[in-house]
Amino acid sequence: MDSALQEAWEATALAKAEITNADVDLVKGESPEISLQRAEFWLKQALTLIAGHYTTAEDDSLRCNYEVNQ
Repeated sequence: MDSALQEAWEATALAKAEITNADVDLVKGESPEISLQRAEFWLKQALTLIAGHYTTAEDDSLRCNYEVNQ
């Protein structure tokens, strides 16, 4: 697996853990706000990594097509 996709996978796992923490906070009667903010951060990280991976892959594909057509 590409390193960017691996990092995105790990970020989604961290987001899932934070969502679980938010559930625990609710059961304890505490505010889940901090855990949810952390989950949001990790999900944004994952999406950024995925978008960067596919943008790079698309750029490489376009570059290869250009070189072949020359």
